Amino acid sequence: MIASGCATANACDLGAIEYQVPPTATPLPTAIPSATPLPTAAPTQGPGPTTGGGRGAAAGQRAPEPEAAEPVATQVQTCNILMQETDITVTDLSGFGVGYQCQRADETAVGDPRVIAMGLIDAVDVWGWIAVGIELCFPQSGAAVFLDAAHAPRTLHSLESYTNDIGMTCAAIDRPGTVALVEGSPTYDYDPSNQLSDCMVYTKFILNFRATPGGEVKGLIPAFVTLTALAHTAGWYEVDYWGAVGWISADYVEPQGDCGG
Repeated sequence: MIASGCATANACDLGAIEYQVPPTATPLPTAIPSATPLPTAAPTQGPGPTTGGGRGAAAGQRAPEPEAAEPVATQVQTCNILMQETDITVTDLSGFGVGYQCQRADETAVGDPRVIAMGLIDAVDVWGWIAVGIELCFPQSGAAVFLDAAHAPRTLHSLESYTNDIGMTCAAIDRPGTVALVEGSPTYDYDPSNQLSDCMVYTKFILNFRATPGGEVKGLIPAFVTLTALAHTAGWYEVDYWGAVGWISADYVEPQGDCGG
């Protein structure tokens, strides 16, 4: 395997509004002409009975109305709500955690008879902007498929699924759509015999972040970072990156600690 690279682009000037000296304004007159005096208000007749809506104000006067506050736009973090209400976890592989939304989908929301015929267990619809990738983990065991929202009607794809260290079935996507857990087996099963407890790895290059050893690329790991290694198999390390778990090539990292053979 050849490590993926990243060409360094020239710095890009986004532009700026240059300051322009405003034209010389016409000078104001030194004296303001006298205005016609306003008529003097009629003398108050003295306190009288107030009406039900007057709240004690003088006759003929209207109480000032309060200024309406401008509405403040807020973005509901629907993925956080999903995780609070269910056992499904959603992890942003970029570490930012903003720009996308999630909603649980039943058979009606999924709407694709092919997915339902596979034995739908659970599903999550994801929309919005995805910076790098999103990992979704379901508490049940199964296989994962994806309905790509970039097409109408949505196209169906299989996803590489894998079990994490607590037995959840996970899959990663890099675009909006519906991730469905269906009957079947994960692509990659958790193997406790390969686990590491005291190992760190230092990346020497930008590396592909894969769902399984040599499997689907679900993001990128930057160069010159130190990661906790969770497991090791022939030529690969399973690492934790911002809470997301995936595999990177062992050929392009420096192991530190007890990292196995």
